[in-house]
Amino acid sequence: MAEKKKQHYVPQFMLRNFSENQKTVRVYLKEQGKIIENFPIKNVMQSAYTYGQDLEVERELGELETAAAIEMQRMIKNPDKYAQENETLPDGFLLFLKTLYSRSLGSMERKNQIINDTINEYGATNEPERLKEIKEFEEEELETNNFYGESALYDGNTKNWHDIEHWSGPYRLIKTNSPLFLADNQLYAHQLAISPFVLLVFSEHVVNFEEWTRLLFGSANNLDSWRTDPVFVDGVTDSYNQRALTNTVNQLIIPSSISKDDIDKLADKK
Repeated sequence: MAEKKKQHYVPQFMLRNFSENQKTVRVYLKEQGKIIENFPIKNVMQSAYTYGQDLEVERELGELETAAAIEMQRMIKNPDKYAQENETLPDGFLLFLKTLYSRSLGSMERKNQIINDTINEYGATNEPERLKEIKEFEEEELETNNFYGESALYDGNTKNWHDIEHWSGPYRLIKTNSPLFLADNQLYAHQLAISPFVLLVFSEHVVNFEEWTRLLFGSANNLDSWRTDPVFVDGVTDSYNQRALTNTVNQLIIPSSISKDDIDKLADKK
């Protein structure tokens, strides 16, 4: 039960994609401004009962993650082959990506703000019945984290499939020359580092990249041109890592080749 208490908002299988030994990762602590070597994966990007103490949502997310991990390994192993065999991302994988967004730290923070505003407004009259309802909601849903668990799953549930469809369509797998970071806050999941050297770009960001291609090459007809051009790929890597650093709340997974000075220089580019 102790291990079940630690529930990850970035799945452990993704963390292992950035590990050299499948057990630990190298983490930059943004708030403290220091790097931790060999940080145990089980202790990274998690909190106590993130999705509720009954473990029901944790189990459902686990099922999604099992299938997503298999799909992601296929992408990492041979990005070109995967792209040739799959015109679009599978629905189940899109569902996983949606939950990854909906349980991000940024998404949770927004939900907190909405809940606080709603409670304050609803209880402003100090009517006993309303105050009783608020107290029951806080005890049954907030203190147990059940609300956050249900919202993490519901936001990516098939009941909201129209949102999933918004994420579907074209995608690209970009093999990078420089290593990618992994942020603890996957709020902008239309670009996602799935390994240190493979970046998944999908939905509206593919359209944005096509526009960049027109600027760089004069045409977007040959989409492979921007996917393989070293100048473009390096620019994409820098841009992604800057965003990862900016969005990170505190924990940022970085490769062994990156120093504190490198991070400071990247921060200065913003």
